[in-house]
Amino acid sequence: MTSKSNRDSVFEEIIDWFYDISEYQKRSLNQSPPPWDGEWIKNERVLKYKLESNSWEKLHSAVYHWYNSDKPWDGQELNWIREEPIGGEINLTGKFPIELSGRIDLFANGENKDYVVELKHTKEDQLEKAKAQASLYVKLLESENDNANIHGFVYHSHKGVIEAFTDEDWHRIISEGDRDEPRFYPNIFVCEKCPNLNCSKRINDSRKI
Repeated sequence: MTSKSNRDSVFEEIIDWFYDISEYQKRSLNQSPPPWDGEWIKNERVLKYKLESNSWEKLHSAVYHWYNSDKPWDGQELNWIREEPIGGEINLTGKFPIELSGRIDLFANGENKDYVVELKHTKEDQLEKAKAQASLYVKLLESENDNANIHGFVYHSHKGVIEAFTDEDWHRIISEGDRDEPRFYPNIFVCEKCPNLNCSKRINDSRKI
C-alpha cells in the first residue's frame, strides 16, 4: 500500500483469492485465510462475521472500484494505518462541544498531508452521515496539532472517493431550519463507532452509517 508496485501485487492477490473462494456457497473470514496479514482485521466481531456469497461479490466489486478510482493520494508514498484509535473533545463551529471516540478506517501520513479515509458500503442516501464522521475525525486530529494538514474522505464501494464535510458544510447544516443542533448530530456516529459498549453516555440508534 506504500508504492504502486506493492499496490498492484496486493490487488492481484486479493482478486485471485476472491476467485478461489467463489466456488463455495458460503465462506467466512475465519474459514478461509485472507490474502493479507492477519493483523489487517483487528475487530473480533468483524473477524467472526459470516459473509454469504453475495456479500463476497459486493466486496469483490468494491476492490475493483477502489483500485481503478482516481484517489487524491495517488502517486505518494504513504504508510496506511488500519483502525487507528482516536479520542478527544472538539467544539463544532464554536457551538457544539463533542467528545469523540472511535477508530479511523484508514489513516495515512504523507510528506505534506495526512489522510483520513472512512470505508463505506451503504445506501447512497447515508453518505452524508459518513462525510460528517470523516470530518469530525479530521477536526479532532487538527485540534491536537496546529500545523496539521489533514484531508478527510469517504470511500464508497460504488460512488468512489468523496470529500468529507467542510466548515462551510457544517455551518450550512446547523443554520438550516430552526433547529438547535445539526441535522447529522455527531454523537450518533461517535457512539455507533465507539468500542466502549458499556459507556453510560452511549446513544443507541438503529440508523446505520
